[in-house]
Amino acid sequence: GAANDDAEHDALPDPEAPASYDKAAAPPADDLLPIEGLAAWLNVLGSFLTHFFAFGNVYSFSLFVTTYSEVFNKGRAEISFVYQLQVACQMALGFFTGRLADRFGVRPVYLVGVVFITAGLFIGSFVDEFWQMVLTHGLLVGVGNSCVYWPAITVVPQWFNKRRAMATGLAVFGAGLGNFALGLIIETLLRTHDFRFTLRILALFSLISLGISSLLLKRRLPNVKARSFCAGSDVLRNKNFILIAASAVFFQTGYNIPFSALSPFIEDRGFDKTFAAFAVGAVGIGSAVGRILLGIVADRVGRIGSFQFVMFGTGVVCAVWYFCTTEPSIVSFAVLFGFFSGGFIALVPVVMSEYFGVERLGTIMGYIAIGLVPGSFIGPYMGGYLFDVTGDYKGTTVFSAVTVLFASCLLLPLTNPEAERRNSSDASSPDK
Repeated sequence: GAANDDAEHDALPDPEAPASYDKAAAPPADDLLPIEGLAAWLNVLGSFLTHFFAFGNVYSFSLFVTTYSEVFNKGRAEISFVYQLQVACQMALGFFTGRLADRFGVRPVYLVGVVFITAGLFIGSFVDEFWQMVLTHGLLVGVGNSCVYWPAITVVPQWFNKRRAMATGLAVFGAGLGNFALGLIIETLLRTHDFRFTLRILALFSLISLGISSLLLKRRLPNVKARSFCAGSDVLRNKNFILIAASAVFFQTGYNIPFSALSPFIEDRGFDKTFAAFAVGAVGIGSAVGRILLGIVADRVGRIGSFQFVMFGTGVVCAVWYFCTTEPSIVSFAVLFGFFSGGFIALVPVVMSEYFGVERLGTIMGYIAIGLVPGSFIGPYMGGYLFDVTGDYKGTTVFSAVTVLFASCLLLPLTNPEAERRNSSDASSPDK
């Protein structure tokens, strides 16, 4: 009854408790009374804004490729290194920034990210050498993205129970919408001004939107200190984890190529920058729909099978990319690529929780994030290198398709998660 609910609510740990709070003494997250009120939805809004800017900015990088290539007199492969560094830092540092947010709270880590992103974009608008752009638009922005993304994506589930999936879906929806909206904004600014003015506007937008988000995001649970920095390392010996992690490495390799090559691919086909920006934005729309819709479908027809399907679907779409030479075919490719790849991104944590439960999900996803780093470098570089060598996109698109299709093949030996959960329950504690 209401009295029991009130008693349970009063028994919850204080969100303002100190960092010395013992996580083992707290009730399991799924047993806590969800606070699905104003504070919860403000966290969703803060996470949405984070996804909107952080991912919208990263995914729109291909719009800068031709401009940077002309300004710095570099090939596509070299220019893609800025994008590679952004994504690599965002993924690799997630292993650390997620733990720091757990220990010190969301806001301190998040504000560091706001400073890094804003500084990277603003300082980048004054550089004259390519290596300086690598350090600013690449390194500083990438480190900042990691500081804002991982705390923002992991804090929302703390505030929800019954509507947890819907709330998380609304938060990550910002990534697709940001890809579309920022793509159009960046294209307009580059066309009417120059890259320097564009970066300054993005820096201002970063400071405002992410600054607001930092005020909205807050842990519901007390800050905690992990007993072991390598907590959850036992999963590294698990067959299904190894298959999924290896698959993610190859998927990330092929998946990142369209984000760095789609805009120049379209422009080299004779279309203008406005259409290129629209097509890049269409990837975001497809991704937004895929992240929500495919997650709902997976709950109904099976999560493992859906995971395998979206991986294979992404590879098939990449396989036909080279043959998209008209506006309708290019837009169709962009939407379908975003749809299937967005489903993959949304299902990774779901599948991991199917095998290993939710208690260690943050730690396990940190290990997955580290595994995404090689593909973040190799994919865009190889895509640009193959174009620079051949002067054509056939090798680039084939490489993208082959790596993603190979990644889907690695998922075929996955075993039944029910049996895996029974084995996991007998494994060592997360402190190992």
